[in-house]
Amino acid sequence: MSHKMKSFYKHCFKNKAGWKTDHHLTPKEKGGKKKPDNILSLDAYRHQAWHLLFGNKTLREIIEMLERIEQIKKSRG
Repeated sequence: MSHKMKSFYKHCFKNKAGWKTDHHLTPKEKGGKKKPDNILSLDAYRHQAWHLLFGNKTLREIIEMLERIEQIKKSRG
């Protein structure tokens, strides 16, 4: 990656890192409401990373997925 591209990505990260967004733990499309117990305040960079990793899964779906992964790893020794 060129120096110019590295500078561009670094700049984008800094801009996104300071900008707060509301993340719905249960997505609106799955019935999640804009209530304090369903909102997680994240900077835009982490919010984007969350959706890259987990899509629009609910927090419960993510926990269940991680527990299944843990069980598979344990069963493989």
